[in-house]
Amino acid sequence: MTETFNRQQIIEEYTRTVVDSMDMETMTQFVYDVIVEDLEELTDEELKDEIVNMAPELLDEQEEI
Repeated sequence: MTETFNRQQIIEEYTRTVVDSMDMETMTQFVYDVIVEDLEELTDEELKDEIVNMAPELLDEQEEI
């Protein structure tokens, strides 16, 4: 590779290659891990806001416990 290259283009092409090489089980696990990691970085309030927007019934279930 030459010293000058299109960084964004090579990132996109590499990403496509990695994704194309994954089977559905691997891709699902990867997505799951990324979501968990992202959610673990949120404060309790941010997490509640996220849940309210995507799956408010989960908070209702927690209140029943």
